[in-house]
Amino acid sequence: MGKLIYDIIQRFEVDNGIPCLISTNIHIVEGGQDLVSLSNSILAKLGFYEKFKVNRASQYRGYRLKSPKPGFKRYQLVLAERKEGLCISIPQEIFNPEILKLIFIQDTQDEAIAGIFWVLPSKKEAFIESLNPNYQHLQIVGNFSINQAEEFSPYTLSDSNSYLVISEDKLFPYTWQVCISSGEVLEEFLGHFGKILMEIG
Repeated sequence: MGKLIYDIIQRFEVDNGIPCLISTNIHIVEGGQDLVSLSNSILAKLGFYEKFKVNRASQYRGYRLKSPKPGFKRYQLVLAERKEGLCISIPQEIFNPEILKLIFIQDTQDEAIAGIFWVLPSKKEAFIESLNPNYQHLQIVGNFSINQAEEFSPYTLSDSNSYLVISEDKLFPYTWQVCISSGEVLEEFLGHFGKILMEIG
C-alpha cells in the first residue's frame, strides 16, 4: 500500500490565555496516496525512470532524458507541489498539438488569447455536450476565434471537470503548466503525456 497522507485541522479556543482544543478534523487525501506518490507510481509503471533521470530541488522535480538527442537537454517534465494541487509542466512543442486555444478577434483585427485548455480524452463527449452556447462551434484541437472577450470566463467554457486550464510556467517559460488536484485526472493526464514523452527518447 502507498504512503498515506492526512490533513489534520485542529481548532482551539483561548480562555484566560489558556488554549483549549475544541475540535479535530482528519481527512485522508484522495485515494489514500498523495499526488506526488501517485505520480511516481504512474511514471514507474510506464518505465519512465529507465529513460529519464530526475533532479530534485526544493520547489520542483525536473526530469531530463538520460541520453538526450540534440535539442532535448531541457527538462521534459516538471512536477511541483502547490497549495492548489500538483502542477505539471511539459515543453510547449510537445503540448501544442493537443491544446485548445481560444483567440478573440478585436475590432481592429488584433488577436488576443482568451485561454488555453486541454480536454481530457475520456471527457470529450461531456465537454461537447456541456459547451457554453456562445462557443458551440468550438473545435476540440486548434484555434477558435470569437469576439466576446468581455463575456468570457475560462471556468464557464464547459463542464469544468472535462478540461484543464493551461498557463505558462514562469520558472520554465518554454513549458505549459496545468495544476491537478484529482488522482483520477492525474492518472489520465500523466499516463497520456508520459507515453508521448517516452516516445521522444
